[in-house]
Amino acid sequence: MRIYVDTSCVEIYINEGSYVFTTKLFPANVEERTLWMDGSFETIDLFLLSAFTITHHQEER
Repeated sequence: MRIYVDTSCVEIYINEGSYVFTTKLFPANVEERTLWMDGSFETIDLFLLSAFTITHHQEER
């Protein structure tokens, strides 16, 4: 199972993507967020992701 969380979305992938659950989040304060998980896990790997910016450069004709 893989779980991806950012400031507005949670995606859960089960069995290499055979099942996928997605939900949108609307937190009141994006600086303070908590993810609660319940169950039995062999390992949990956490990855800190950085934001990125997409820019578009239009060619002049």
